[in-house]
Amino acid sequence: MRNPYMPLPRKSGHQFDAYGQPADPSPVFLYSDFSGTALGAEWAIVELSDEEETTLEPGGYFKISIGETGLTQPENGALDHGNIRTIDLNQGVLFETRVRIAVAPTASEICWGLGSNHAANKDAMGTSAWFRLQNSMALLVESDDTSNNNDDVATGTTLVLNEWHTYGIDFRYLTDVKFFFDGARKGMGTTFNMTNLSSTAALVQPYFSVSKGSNNSTAEINIDYVKIWHERGA
Repeated sequence: MRNPYMPLPRKSGHQFDAYGQPADPSPVFLYSDFSGTALGAEWAIVELSDEEETTLEPGGYFKISIGETGLTQPENGALDHGNIRTIDLNQGVLFETRVRIAVAPTASEICWGLGSNHAANKDAMGTSAWFRLQNSMALLVESDDTSNNNDDVATGTTLVLNEWHTYGIDFRYLTDVKFFFDGARKGMGTTFNMTNLSSTAALVQPYFSVSKGSNNSTAEINIDYVKIWHERGA
């Protein structure tokens, strides 16, 4: 029986048994569904200007929104683990999240996936693998291992406002990291090589961000859940 908590496409072999199940009898599994009245202790909120709206919503999702006040100033709202990076990409990581875009980015950007320490300039974050929207609803995927850098790779998918979708990233083979949108692989024409990772650079955290420069644009992402699985370290 397939693990119901991580419904990503699987391969037999590497770190898995013949049924696609973890070979490790005691894997690490992180899960947040953003229900209740408070964030889990592992989560941290980042706000650049105090104008961002970063809230746990009654419907069971987390909201990151910018530009609601109409001010022409930089804004950057993010949700991460407070730069406590305990997810080791060398441990066969599988990442999954379900999000929707509630307000389209016009002169702004949204990204969601895994990354190193928070930075206002997302391209300055040393390690990253995520989905990204830049000034439009055209879905991009990116990876960076501090050396091999694949920016703004088009997927051919344009998102629709207020539609929930599931996004997955498979790090089990760092020579060819794979991105999935509702179970369908994206960015297949690009090899996302993330093998140039030091032991420190391989440590990442979940990362969700909405940001803009000195303009009055708006954008909003809603996060339903986050699931992360990986082998337990030695």
